[in-house]
Amino acid sequence: MGAHVDEVWKHVRVTTSSDDEFTHGLVRGKHELTMDESTELPFGGSDAHPSAVDLLVTSLTTCQVSVLQQCLEKSRIEEYSIEAEATIDNHRGEEIPEEMPENTARRVEHVVVDLSVSVPEEFEKRASRCIEVYDQGCIVGQSLLAGIDYTANASLAAPDAAGSDD
Repeated sequence: MGAHVDEVWKHVRVTTSSDDEFTHGLVRGKHELTMDESTELPFGGSDAHPSAVDLLVTSLTTCQVSVLQQCLEKSRIEEYSIEAEATIDNHRGEEIPEEMPENTARRVEHVVVDLSVSVPEEFEKRASRCIEVYDQGCIVGQSLLAGIDYTANASLAAPDAAGSDD
């Protein structure tokens, strides 16, 4: 019997500390990611690795390309190429608590994903159908459109207060 859905989807662990230059992630226990922040942002990083926003936009774009590719293959289109580019074209500046870095106000409100598909002429009709429906199959895109609901749970561990000056 397969794994329970909750177990399957609990698949990201992210760690960092004051000793780390970068944030590290482990996806499904086997894919390592290293994340950073852009140098363009206040309190930014060194831009040596993608940021969380980069990964969000990449996830959307990759999901759309993957679903389109699956549709083309299911439609028995033997030859194709797909190119995609994503652009964040709208940030919302909002009030933030004084102790937070300014870049936290740069919430992404709109992303444009431009896809270009090339197929031989004999596959054009089948490819057109894929172009019409692919976005409906993109889990990331449909989740973003629905407004992903999430719960943030945080806990604080501090040394015993005895002997502390704080």
